[in-house]
Amino acid sequence: MDKKSSQTADGVVKLLYGIVCSAVVVVFAVFSFYFYKFGAYSLSADRGDWGTFGDYLGGTLNPILSFFGLIALLLTIVLQGKELELTRRELQRSAEAQERTQEVLDEQSNTQIKQQFEGTFFALLDQHNRLLSDISKSSVLYESIIEKTLLNATATGVGIADGGDQHYFIFRKVINYINIARELLKFNFYNAPGGDIGPSYIGNLEEAPYPTRSERVYADIVKAHLTDEAAILISIYGAYEARLDDPLGSLYSLVKRYDIAQEIRILPDSPFLEILLEINGEYQDEYS
Repeated sequence: MDKKSSQTADGVVKLLYGIVCSAVVVVFAVFSFYFYKFGAYSLSADRGDWGTFGDYLGGTLNPILSFFGLIALLLTIVLQGKELELTRRELQRSAEAQERTQEVLDEQSNTQIKQQFEGTFFALLDQHNRLLSDISKSSVLYESIIEKTLLNATATGVGIADGGDQHYFIFRKVINYINIARELLKFNFYNAPGGDIGPSYIGNLEEAPYPTRSERVYADIVKAHLTDEAAILISIYGAYEARLDDPLGSLYSLVKRYDIAQEIRILPDSPFLEILLEINGEYQDEYS
C-alpha cells in the first residue's frame, strides 16, 4: 500500500467515525430537547403520549439517521473501491515480480545450457586440435593422405590404405581426425545455444534452417583452428563420402553449411582446385 492510498483510507475511516459520533450526538440532542421542552421525566401511562413521543422521534431522527447512513454507505463504497484498487496493484506487482523471477530463471537456465554446451564443445575442440597437431607433424600429409586416400580412393577402401601400406598408421590417425572433426561440427549443428534444430534433421542436414548467429560463432571458432591443409582434407573427404553415398556423408553438408572450403587459399596449379570450386559452387547455390 502506497502512502497516498493509505492516507485516503485513513481519511475515509475518520469520516465514518465522525458520522457515528454525530449520529450519537443528534440522538442525544433530540431526546434532550424533548424532555427539556415537555418536562416528561416520568413514564406516562397514556398511550397517546407514547404515540406522540414515537412520532416525534420517528419524524426527527429517521431523516437525519438515514442521511448519515447514506453518507456512511457512500464512504464505505469508496473505501472498498480503494481496497480493490490496492489489491489490483498488489496483484500486478506480484505478477511483475513473478515475470522478473521467471526471466532470471530462464537466464540462469540458458546460461547453464550454454556452459554445458561449451564444456563439451571445447573438450571436442581440444581433442580435435591434438589430432590435427599429430597428423600435421607428418610430411606425407598431402602426398600419402590427400592424393592417395582421396583422389585415388575406392569405395571398398573408404579412404583407409591397406594394412601393408607403410603409412597405414598415419592413415588411421587421419581418419580418426576426420571423424572427430565431423563429430565436432555435428555437435555444434545440433546443440548450439539458441538453435531449434531437432532430431528430425538427422541424416537430412541440408533441409535444416539457416545457421543461427550462435551456431555461426562456434563454427567460426572451429574454422579458426583449421590449417589450409586440414580444411582441404575435411572438404575433399566430405565430398568423397557424399559421392560414395556413405551414411556418414553428413560431413559434406556441414562443410557447405559452414563454408569451410570458401576460405582456403588455393593455388591455380593445385590438384584440388576443381573439386574445391565445385564445393564452393554448391555452397553458393544453397546458402546465398
